[in-house]
Amino acid sequence: MPFSVTDILYGGVMPAFAAGLSMLILRWLLPDAFEKRYTVVIAFVTGFFVGYGMLSLSPWIPTAHWHWLPWMLLAGTVVGPISCANGVYRIEKWLLYALLALGVGWMLVP
Repeated sequence: MPFSVTDILYGGVMPAFAAGLSMLILRWLLPDAFEKRYTVVIAFVTGFFVGYGMLSLSPWIPTAHWHWLPWMLLAGTVVGPISCANGVYRIEKWLLYALLALGVGWMLVP
């Protein structure tokens, strides 16, 4: 199935622009300790949500199992930077990842 110009604009260009803009703004606003961990993740999620919304892939309130994808991405947005923080032991990281995988699997798999 070929992509239309609208699909490319709404699903690629606009999300990339939103991610880049949010990355620049966050690097300016966030303190150094948070900026290193959260800037890229929040920019990626912002781009994802812009593309998801502009393409109208599904309703924002989940009615099917795969509609939970953006909300599970938000959970990953929190877990990823926390696991990269200084002082978090490897076992704690693996337990955090396992908990996230369990929750995401529970919500996304029919």
